[in-house]
Amino acid sequence: DKDMMNSEIGFGRKVLQVFEDNGISFEHMPSGIDTMTVFVHQDEFVEKEQKVLAELHRAVNPDSIELESDLALIAVVGRSMRNNSGLA
Repeated sequence: DKDMMNSEIGFGRKVLQVFEDNGISFEHMPSGIDTMTVFVHQDEFVEKEQKVLAELHRAVNPDSIELESDLALIAVVGRSMRNNSGLA
C-alpha cells in the first residue's frame, strides 16, 4: 500500500522490476488506487524474501507491505466463455 500510488508515474514498473531482477515471475497482479497486489510462486520467493522486500522499500518506499503465504489462485469461468474472445 502507498497513499497516492496512482499518481506516481512508473510505480508498477518499479515494483515488477524488483521481481524481474530477482528472477521471480508473477502470476497475477490486481491493483487499486493505493494498493498493488503481486501473486508469485512461493517456491521462487521464499529464499529471496528479505532481499526482495528491502529492494521494494528502496524502489518505491511503500507505506506498508503485507505478505500472505499458502494461497491458491482460482479462476471461475463459464462453459461458453472460451468461445468469446477477451473473456477467457
